[in-house]
Amino acid sequence: SFVLSSQFSYCQQYPRSALRTTGYFGYSIGEKSNLKKIMLSSGSALSVEKKIETTLYINLGVDISSLKFSYYDSGFNSIFSTNYLLLFPVSLKKYYRVGRKSDLFWDFGLAPAYYFYSNELTNNGISTTKRNIGIKIGVVGKLGFKSQLTNTIYFDVGFNSYNDFVVLYKAKENRLTSRSNTLMI
Repeated sequence: SFVLSSQFSYCQQYPRSALRTTGYFGYSIGEKSNLKKIMLSSGSALSVEKKIETTLYINLGVDISSLKFSYYDSGFNSIFSTNYLLLFPVSLKKYYRVGRKSDLFWDFGLAPAYYFYSNELTNNGISTTKRNIGIKIGVVGKLGFKSQLTNTIYFDVGFNSYNDFVVLYKAKENRLTSRSNTLMI
């Protein structure tokens, strides 16, 4: 699967750490109850990069993400589904200086997630809401290029990958897994 997204980061640098806010949108491939769909993925994240060595950082964050898609049920009713997750990514990030204000980087880690809300709206106006649905843990990896635009603003371009490997839900019909290979622009 190949999926496209855009990301913009604002980063406030400190001597041994950085505070980063990120907004993003793109696509993910998701599976739910006998269907496989391309989903619109969007969200925002707040993370802290803490320096371990000169170019090695640990990245801790919190991210709220939405996955939206539509499908037809067995009665040929059109259903629009909106799902919200709270993620807590933890990763290692390594930078390689390639210019005065530019770096290449890789980032690899885990992203535990709390799937806390789902709403399905049918074409005849019936709405079904579920809360506290379950938890999942995914592996995340990134390869990219970071360029400094001003003292505090950076632009990232790269390739992201995410895949669930542990999925725990209260009910089997609520199970939603996702994976994405994402080009960040």
